[in-house]
Amino acid sequence: MNKKVSDIIMIVAKCYGISPDRIRGKERTRAVTHPRRVAFWLCSTLCGLKQDELGLEFDGRSPCSVSQAVVALMIDRREDAELDQNCSDLLNAIRERKRVYPRFEPWSPAKRKDDTTRPKPNLDVKPRKCLMCHNEFMSSHIGERVCKGCKETRVWRSGGIVA
Repeated sequence: MNKKVSDIIMIVAKCYGISPDRIRGKERTRAVTHPRRVAFWLCSTLCGLKQDELGLEFDGRSPCSVSQAVVALMIDRREDAELDQNCSDLLNAIRERKRVYPRFEPWSPAKRKDDTTRPKPNLDVKPRKCLMCHNEFMSSHIGERVCKGCKETRVWRSGGIVA
C-alpha cells in the first residue's frame, strides 16, 4: 500500500472518529461512505493517482466507484458550505504537515427547506367533461378525467375491453 495514501486514510479516519479499516472496507453506511469520499478526494488531489490505482488502495474498488465518489463529494461541497470548509481545512492541514487535525461530526446532507416553502397543490374543484360519457362532473385535480359513474362500469374495470 502507498505510504501517502495510508497516511491520508489514517488522518481522515481520525478526523471522523472511525477506523481506517472501515474506510477501506465495503461498509455502505453514511457514517463510513462520507469519510471514504473525503479520503478518495484527498488521495486523488494530493497523491496524483489514477482512479484504478486509487481503487486498488481501497480494497480493490472499481475506478468507476472512485470517480463517482469524488464527483458526489464535489456536488455535496457545492451545496454545503460547512462541508466545503471542512474539506479545505483538512486539505490545508495535510499539505502543511500539521500534527493536529480538525475533528468533524458525522456528516449529513444540508437540511432541505421545510414543506411550508413548497407550493401547495391546487385543490380547486373544477367542472370537467368526462372522457367516456362526455357529461360534466366536478373534478378535484387535472388528472381526473373520468367521472365516478363511468369508473363503476364494467368497461372501465375491464380496461376498456368488453367480452
